[in-house]
Amino acid sequence: MSDQQSYWAFDIPALMINDTSFIRNGNYHQSSNDIDTLSFDPMREVASYVYQAVAGF
Repeated sequence: MSDQQSYWAFDIPALMINDTSFIRNGNYHQSSNDIDTLSFDPMREVASYVYQAVAGF
């Protein structure tokens, strides 16, 4: 269920940051998972929190 495993298989370091999208969006990892089914507001919040954590705010 983790996207980073595809990178790890080729010895590429990767980290997946997820806000439980697979619980909130039934389209996650399905063929119906396209631009029309994405939740941009929650993604923006996650990106903001990650930035704040990394930048030390």
